[in-house]
Amino acid sequence: MDAYGHGLAVDLADLSKLTKLKLHEFTQEKFRHMCILSGCDYLPSIKGIGLQTAIKLLRKSSSVHKVGLAIKSLLLRFCLSLLL
Repeated sequence: MDAYGHGLAVDLADLSKLTKLKLHEFTQEKFRHMCILSGCDYLPSIKGIGLQTAIKLLRKSSSVHKVGLAIKSLLLRFCLSLLL
């Protein structure tokens, strides 16, 4: 959704048409996790994690739990860099 509240509806059946993002490789569960990680109406967004970063994290990790651990690691390194 952009700053004006305009969004883009994506039908799961049309994922294969989004060839640049290669979302046709995602299961419905992975697609749902990508949507949540990149920001949704249900939870506050994680600063610095948008659609592209969420896709990269989910592609590199075998589970959403490992993505969570990677995010915690990134946040810890960021916080430590602020202290130095």
